[in-house]
Amino acid sequence: MHIAASDPKFVRKEDVTPEDYAREKDYISPRPSPAVSLKDCRKDGCWHDGKVLRRVCLLEQPFIKDQTISISQLIAAKVGKLGENIAVRRFARFKVGDATATSLSSAPSPTARA
Repeated sequence: MHIAASDPKFVRKEDVTPEDYAREKDYISPRPSPAVSLKDCRKDGCWHDGKVLRRVCLLEQPFIKDQTISISQLIAAKVGKLGENIAVRRFARFKVGDATATSLSSAPSPTARA
């Protein structure tokens, strides 16, 4: 349920490649104060690494049912409660409807005649 709602790309922060990190870093726009220009912000490193990692890494994301804890904290709590080791190695996310919407929009209209 969490993966469907938040769309993570990686399991842990160590899995993020430098190319993907740079792309996600550029995707998240900075919100500098009015006194700081965008040029100064990029030069001084105002980008928040944590914000990028929370967006793309499953274990860094806040749990959707309780935003005060992260997925890694939730797993640690469940390990303590159950006494069993729990590890997330991979996940899969399926999107329904993307291919159908494309094929329907490119299909000819039933009322159009050649």
